[in-house]
Amino acid sequence: MFALGILGIFQMILLPGLLLIRLFPSRRSAIHNLVAVFTLSLLANYVAVLVLTALKLYLRGVVFGIFVVELVLLWRLYRGWFARPLGSLVADAAGALRKGVDGFSKGARDYWAMTRRVAEGKPKPGEDAGVLLAGALRLLFGALAVGCILWMAVLTVRNFGTVWNAWDAWASWDPWAVDWFYNKYAGNTWGYPQAIPISWSISYQFIGTESIKLFAKAIMPLFTLLTLLMLFDLGLRQKSFGYFLGVVVTFLGIVRFLAPYIGEGYVDLPVAAITFAAVYSLLVAMQTEDEATLRETLVLGSLFSATAGVVKQPGFYIMAFYPVLAYFLVLRPRAEKVRDKITQLLKPLALGLLIVVPWYVYTVIKIQQGNYSSNIQYVTNDIYEGATLAQRFASALSSLDTFILVYFFVIAALLVMNRAQRWLTILVTLPYTALWAFYLSYEHRNLAIAFPLVGMAAGMGAQGLLERLNFERLRNWAAPLLVLAVLVGGSLIYTDATINRVQIDQQKAIFQPQVNRRLYAYFENRGGPETVISDYPVGWLPGLREYWVIDRFMDYEAYRERLQRNPDVGLLLISSGAKPEIYQDVLGRIESGEYDVQFTVGEYMLLRIPLRE
Repeated sequence: MFALGILGIFQMILLPGLLLIRLFPSRRSAIHNLVAVFTLSLLANYVAVLVLTALKLYLRGVVFGIFVVELVLLWRLYRGWFARPLGSLVADAAGALRKGVDGFSKGARDYWAMTRRVAEGKPKPGEDAGVLLAGALRLLFGALAVGCILWMAVLTVRNFGTVWNAWDAWASWDPWAVDWFYNKYAGNTWGYPQAIPISWSISYQFIGTESIKLFAKAIMPLFTLLTLLMLFDLGLRQKSFGYFLGVVVTFLGIVRFLAPYIGEGYVDLPVAAITFAAVYSLLVAMQTEDEATLRETLVLGSLFSATAGVVKQPGFYIMAFYPVLAYFLVLRPRAEKVRDKITQLLKPLALGLLIVVPWYVYTVIKIQQGNYSSNIQYVTNDIYEGATLAQRFASALSSLDTFILVYFFVIAALLVMNRAQRWLTILVTLPYTALWAFYLSYEHRNLAIAFPLVGMAAGMGAQGLLERLNFERLRNWAAPLLVLAVLVGGSLIYTDATINRVQIDQQKAIFQPQVNRRLYAYFENRGGPETVISDYPVGWLPGLREYWVIDRFMDYEAYRERLQRNPDVGLLLISSGAKPEIYQDVLGRIESGEYDVQFTVGEYMLLRIPLRE
């Protein structure tokens, strides 16, 4: 089963893409190729399973037959690579690693030499404090970006072997995958497209049962990992700290709001990744000089946008804007005839629509026939229980907490962004966020598409701001600006909520943490705090100040008087260090059954005592 499950994963995310990518022979970066192979595999599997199911041929034997044919084609197309000795492949990998290390080492030496020249007042043309700062930021944010990517890679590995742990996965997405596995169109899908459930069903076909979920679930963190890798690749291509910073901001946004969904059976992060793949293709195309490579990149981007459309409905958003962005960002600045430019856009768009539209037409017909249901009215209106659009918008922005400051920065930075980032922010990022705030803000996962886009915009906005600073004028303000940056940065990291949370967590651990934990757990099980008579500093614990009656347990008469003056107090927290007369009295009442021991921790006992009249 294990071997078949791994082969199923290979079919889900690699094999069809490895075949289709040969239709696009231009040279691309390793990350670009990986994204293309991954996305084309999803798209090819989606189309193939739709057709096979329509013909009632989505059967295990047919799937294995197609798999064998694909393997034969893979061998024929890549036989030169397969024929190479293992030692040669290892040597190439070692050479690539050595080249990367040498490049980094040379860059570090060059940067240090430039630093010395600037410090000595003998800079070369183009060398100044701004260039030094940009280099330092590339190193800093590049290292942080690598850390974020490694964290996500570790999570991806740790995710293997787990099963669905979320409601929608068990209640909707996986049952649809099971329907496909049984060679029938998914049941009531509420209008949701099916690329991801179809992919999961492939793993079920390979292992021969739908009861094993771990191979299907294994692919889910890869979408977020690919998102971070695409941003990182853009940073490498343009030697830009802005994209590296974008990796960090995107990572923080996803972890802050969407961490539970990274490895789960929700398709919001997958549609975000594939949507960003289309944007990534546009940005790569802008830097492409070769016409053949340019055309291939735009076609791939169009296919990526189509794939987003069959992952979840928000993918339609990028499908609508992709041709517009491709025209204004990539094709319009080039010296070509308008007709040729439009042709480059319309052909892949038509192919994309041919792939995407049939499922939506099918579901609309099913809804009209009463066989399917639609939850559009519920998720866009009824779930808000009468809240106005203005109230929804305000609540949505408030729910973003301090991350809303990233949006404010992005809006302010529109003035200093480059043309591409400004177009993307105005046409895609901000309108989609507003759409979410008005109609889909009942959950942050519906905002997933925006996180990589706003992260990238924030990073490139910061870079644009740096490029426009006059460092000669700022020299005298360096110290105050540094202090201001530390204060502002510290305020963003250590928010009021963060400081309060740290204070509470630390304060809960004062004196004897084990006693504190048992006390809090006891109150939680009882439905809330109750007043306690004790020499232990209960009132110094967070939330318990009003529930403490102090008695030192050093004077028996004073102790009995305290009990009489507080007849409504039913708890006593006492230690063996109390005055022997008092402690023996308490032990006697425990033995007689008058006092009831609730818990014992170390020398302390919490007792339930009868109320006094």
